[in-house]
Amino acid sequence: MHVVFIRAPRYIWPFINESDNWLMPLGYASLAAYLREFGIDVEIIDCPPLKMGWKSLREKMASLNPDIVGVGDETVYSHEGLKALKLAKKLYPDVVTVAGGHHFSNIVEESLKTGAIDFIVKWEAEKSLHQLIQTLEKGESNYEDINGLAFINKNGAFIETPPMPLIEDLDTLPMPAYDLLPMEEYTKSSIFYLNSASIYHSRGCIGNCSFCSCWINMAEHQLKDGEIKRFPRYRTMSPEKVIEHVDILHNKYGIQGLVWVDDTFNADQKWNEKFSDLIIDRGLDGLHWWAFLRADFIVRDEKAGIFDKMYRAGLEHALIGVERPTSQGREKFKKFNYSQHMTKLAFRILTENYPNIFIQATFLTGIRNETKQSMLNLFEYAKELKVDYPSFHAVTPNPGTDLWYEAKEKGWIEVDDFRQYDWFTPIMPSKYMDREEIAQTQREITTKFAGRPVWWLKGAFNSNKHRRKLYWWAASQGFKVILNNILEKFGLKKFDPNIAEMSGFMHLKRPSWYNS
Repeated sequence: MHVVFIRAPRYIWPFINESDNWLMPLGYASLAAYLREFGIDVEIIDCPPLKMGWKSLREKMASLNPDIVGVGDETVYSHEGLKALKLAKKLYPDVVTVAGGHHFSNIVEESLKTGAIDFIVKWEAEKSLHQLIQTLEKGESNYEDINGLAFINKNGAFIETPPMPLIEDLDTLPMPAYDLLPMEEYTKSSIFYLNSASIYHSRGCIGNCSFCSCWINMAEHQLKDGEIKRFPRYRTMSPEKVIEHVDILHNKYGIQGLVWVDDTFNADQKWNEKFSDLIIDRGLDGLHWWAFLRADFIVRDEKAGIFDKMYRAGLEHALIGVERPTSQGREKFKKFNYSQHMTKLAFRILTENYPNIFIQATFLTGIRNETKQSMLNLFEYAKELKVDYPSFHAVTPNPGTDLWYEAKEKGWIEVDDFRQYDWFTPIMPSKYMDREEIAQTQREITTKFAGRPVWWLKGAFNSNKHRRKLYWWAASQGFKVILNNILEKFGLKKFDPNIAEMSGFMHLKRPSWYNS
């Protein structure tokens, strides 16, 4: 059985380098490694880092003769995954097409109705996909016996089987199949880390934020009274196992930067300390790394003397989901229940004790009670926290999230085109602002933050190379926003929040190689 995973050609975020758009597809590499343990022939076609457009992908696929073609895409790129599966069906009418990941797992019937997908492997996919392949190899059709699957049966009925139990011990999983990826093509011209790789040590999250689909994909799903219930579940590999991954990346592939994609990297205090000790003891402290961190855990680990170890082990770029200034604002999204004082304390620890760490924070705009003033307050709060770079994101109701269900029920969603679910295009109005007003104000506060000379001078000549480079990058992006605003003011560019590939600075652009 020949299985081919495809990450299709796609548009890019223009405000970062093109190579920074493409973290390694660890999901494919992990699935491929798992399937190879059972002797299954697997191939990965990762089009974006190879700058392989649709014409080249068609030529490549025409030579493969796959039995199964699989895709797994987030919402904003789901149409590209469907396009790849339709291409596979056109080239090979008998091919079996499989979809998974955040988007397809949570919008099952709509996805199956496209006719491009034969099976959806829901949520954590290793065991379900393997059992599906086994069934196909035997020529059997008892798909109802495979947990974690969705499909249309021969009678035209939609079938969703009970959830597949989670993999409890992540140490039992094989090393991701890095050899199937174009490792030399990732982050070749990065503004973050040259020669870097994405990596994870955990699956799932300890939280259940209403706007986030990541925790859902690795949550525990249980069938109760005919309904699927989901619960946050956090699992982690042992520090020793993760060091094996780091060794492979560093020594075999020359990786110097690690981009941790864990939902909450610093959840487990004992893990944080042991891992940091292992990095330092093995002389790997020349590595640099980026991670999603929770603010109250920064405070906890600083008090225990552990955060300093994390810093010495290579932590150089912290991304913290602040989202809103008050705990009441965060509670609306089921966001972590700690005080504004705790958030401020975490940022004070970083700015005063670790001045070489680049601090990035995310803020959600366009919430239901949003006003012009509340968005300006976000800008002031980012200044108060002394954030190095704030990312202002329009809250987006991705399928499967609690926010999606609430917004659908109450009729808030005004954009059904998933190509626009890019976290910068407003999808919903607030009670007091329409989508265009939200988008314009979002651009305004981004410009105001990056346009302050005192901010830019703080980091543009910093002794730390990573920090200095990112300040120059952030300043250049602020200049682009300012220039774009000037062009629009004089009628040379038109702002239109309804067009995904519009001229606006924050929106996805078609790369030159897209159709090549």
